[in-house]
Amino acid sequence: MKNSLIRTINSEMNSYLNNYQLEKLNEILEYNLYKYDVIEVEKNKKDDVDYAELFISSKKVEGCSEKDIKLL
Repeated sequence: MKNSLIRTINSEMNSYLNNYQLEKLNEILEYNLYKYDVIEVEKNKKDDVDYAELFISSKKVEGCSEKDIKLL
């Protein structure tokens, strides 16, 4: 996964840097990312999560009445 990330960064920087700079960037990324685990996180397909609705639903599950919920 780290190698994939490094390749992606190098690819995106390719048009901005010369060959020497790209090589140095690659070295620096490899050196600094060595001690880290890189994982891919899948983004939520629905970016517009309705947190208010989730909160209200959780209050209903907790047993709050409609009157109490309206006061929130």
